[in-house]
Amino acid sequence: MLTSGELIDKNSSPAPVTLTRTWLTGVRDLTLDATYAHIVHPGGVTLGDASSWPPAALRHPVAGTIVPPGSYVELLFTVTAGGPDAYSAGEDISFTCHGQSYTQANPWRMGWGLGC
Repeated sequence: MLTSGELIDKNSSPAPVTLTRTWLTGVRDLTLDATYAHIVHPGGVTLGDASSWPPAALRHPVAGTIVPPGSYVELLFTVTAGGPDAYSAGEDISFTCHGQSYTQANPWRMGWGLGC
């Protein structure tokens, strides 16, 4: 089991953004065990990647997390690889702002071998 922390773009809008869901895309031989959100305020630090991470005190559910204007959100994906070719091409995140729903695609590579 591994947790990968992916920093998402800054909320550059003047309004808060409310996260509703996130999921992995382009998955091969990879099981998504859990997702968490971590708000990174200006000048703050990210949590990063680690085995058996994050500790219980930092496991904030994605749905309902509010990203204040000027802050970033780090998404933490706890995954289990089924083999050496396990892979994900990225993640999508859905959120609301001013009553409108949005989905943002974030391509990146995880493998072995937001504003409105």
